Amino acid sequence: MKSSYKIFFDLTALFVLISCNSNHQTTADIQTNVSPDAENNNEVIVTKEQFSSAGMSLTQIDTAVFYDVVNTKGYLDVPPDKKAFVSTFLGGYIKKINLLPGDKVRKGQVLLTLVNPEYLELQQAYIEVKEELNYLKAEYERQESLAAENIASRKYLEKVRSDYNQALTKFNSLKEKLKLLNINTNDVENNHLTSEIKLLAPISGYIVELNATLGKYMSPSDIILSIINTDHVHLELSVFEKDILKIKKGQIIRFRIPNTGNEIYTGSVFLKGNAVNSKNRSILVHGHVNKNNPEFITGMYVEASILTRKSVAPSLPAKAVIESDNKSFILVLKSEKQDQFIFEKKLIKTGRQSEKNIEVLNPEVVNKNEKILKNGAFYLL
Repeated sequence: MKSSYKIFFDLTALFVLISCNSNHQTTADIQTNVSPDAENNNEVIVTKEQFSSAGMSLTQIDTAVFYDVVNTKGYLDVPPDKKAFVSTFLGGYIKKINLLPGDKVRKGQVLLTLVNPEYLELQQAYIEVKEELNYLKAEYERQESLAAENIASRKYLEKVRSDYNQALTKFNSLKEKLKLLNINTNDVENNHLTSEIKLLAPISGYIVELNATLGKYMSPSDIILSIINTDHVHLELSVFEKDILKIKKGQIIRFRIPNTGNEIYTGSVFLKGNAVNSKNRSILVHGHVNKNNPEFITGMYVEASILTRKSVAPSLPAKAVIESDNKSFILVLKSEKQDQFIFEKKLIKTGRQSEKNIEVLNPEVVNKNEKILKNGAFYLL
């Protein structure tokens, strides 16, 4: 005769983990009948009072939407026009700076002040050229008028015209240099000269790098600070060549930042590259991040899944499936008595997984109308 034995489970831990509704009982025993015959499935007996107190519920095999997934890795970045390196067009010594990495700045804001006598020399040259230009312009107009009356030499007129054009070119060049240094040419023309220049923020964003201290000389080749605007953070993902034809614009991207936790964020494919990296046979895929996500920091490493082909398949809620020893089990309601439920443990094969559901590859193991334990199965087994 086939023998059986009973194992009693203390439900105290079960109620703490899955139920906040145990107002009528704090502990209970779930009776589990385990058959030593491998051909028989295990049975789990739960009283209806225990079922209710532990917040358990039943479900059935249904269908759900699943996607094929391309797993990839990458990092968070911003578009090129959202990054800026600040340097000077003419070297100088830092006179004033009140910024720290992480400070938020707006476009056009004064970042720091440089001082250098060369700025005065540039303004002086501008004034001198302007005075010379005014003289040459008047002389050119006078000679042009005389030449029209055949009084002046045409050769001399051409020389005056050449001198005037050269002075005009030099004047415009100096004017643009002063503009690059944020020096107001109207002030210079009114003899309000300065030995200082102010560097302005080219974009709005956050200071991410600062290489400046008071009194330090900064040459044009030095990057004084850098700014990044994180309003448009995007994903740069590396997809292997074998998967690239599966990737299409608009596909959903689910990603997480391993070093910050397991929270899942979302985005979508925007474009993919047209050249394969010869070293690792991969292609870059550019993804946009959904606006409801938190403020990210550029350079963060991400693990991502791109959802490709969509299909409908038999499924169960993820909470109803128990994973143990690389196998998947469910508890199917075998019978119901006046005061108890009797569940049968069954092995199933699982496939794709969404946020809430798991694909069942062998739905025939359960009849269409059979009920399955949804909440609490993990703790019972």
